[in-house]
Amino acid sequence: MSSKLQEIKAKALAEKKKQLSSAKGNVESCFFHQLKEASLHPRIIKQARKSGVLNLSNRGIAEMPDIVWNITSLTAEETKELSVSIDSSEDDKWWDYVDLTKLVLASNTLRSVSPNISNYKRLNVLDLHDNCLSDLPSSLGELTCLTKLNISRNQFELLPDSIFSLKSLKSLQAQYNKLRCLNDDIGNLSFLEELL
Repeated sequence: MSSKLQEIKAKALAEKKKQLSSAKGNVESCFFHQLKEASLHPRIIKQARKSGVLNLSNRGIAEMPDIVWNITSLTAEETKELSVSIDSSEDDKWWDYVDLTKLVLASNTLRSVSPNISNYKRLNVLDLHDNCLSDLPSSLGELTCLTKLNISRNQFELLPDSIFSLKSLKSLQAQYNKLRCLNDDIGNLSFLEELL
């Protein structure tokens, strides 16, 4: 192993030890390593664009990177690399992209959801269980195709009003929250078949 590589490895190990020792006094930081990634691996983004499913569960993320809320928008780099040839042998063809229909952000440490969630008009399933949420943006009510919403194991004391605008909702999972009562507006959810 070269001396330069050993030096880099030693610095990384020292930094890791420093992080661990500073976290000893804070139990929550020991168990919940909170991340705010600036971006996601390009492969995850491409896969979500092709499948219509984005699963970022159990990653210890405290705040979702902006790309999550704009996954269908191409970056400037992606636009430059975009192939317009139908005969192209590349796997990444813009015409193969589909709307996001399933978003799983479960088992993280999220305290909020971006109002840009409304960018996903075709979303059918939204799974936010096992986070630290106590409210949802009003723009959630714009998701007219949403049929399944899981907000269980969060910090909700009342169901957010935006939920009552989800006219296509069939399944609402809200167990293991701090709910005190159910709003009478739950009756607006005429297609609701499952309430947990």
